[in-house]
Amino acid sequence: MTDVRADEPWPAELGQAIEDFNRGEYHACHDALETLWKRERRPIRQAYQGIIQLAVAFHHLTNGNRRGAELCLERAWGRLLPFEQGALGLDIRSLLAASQAAFENATGAAEGTGSRLGPTIRRSGAWEQPGQPVRPPS
Repeated sequence: MTDVRADEPWPAELGQAIEDFNRGEYHACHDALETLWKRERRPIRQAYQGIIQLAVAFHHLTNGNRRGAELCLERAWGRLLPFEQGALGLDIRSLLAASQAAFENATGAAEGTGSRLGPTIRRSGAWEQPGQPVRPPS
């Protein structure tokens, strides 16, 4: 369902947002993607919004707001599911599965600690090494 051409350059905000998400800086991820989401008019904006909602879900979870996290996770899934075959060079299917698993594995002891609880956003077909920046697919 992607409408982004394979040769289209990756927006800088997307790379920054993914790096923020993978560091557990969910609010910064939201901020980095919000500008991109607001200016995008093609259907791919739904994928951006899904990643934003996923970041908000894990932000809520790290702050102990499980109900808010559940609601945002539901919304994120609704936005991202149409892109499960991949979008923006990202492995959306694995992201959805890892998000569900991370959410289910979060314990009361981990919630509200400010610890990174979310999954890692990865590129399609290439697993990023921990600590390595996420770069656009080439």
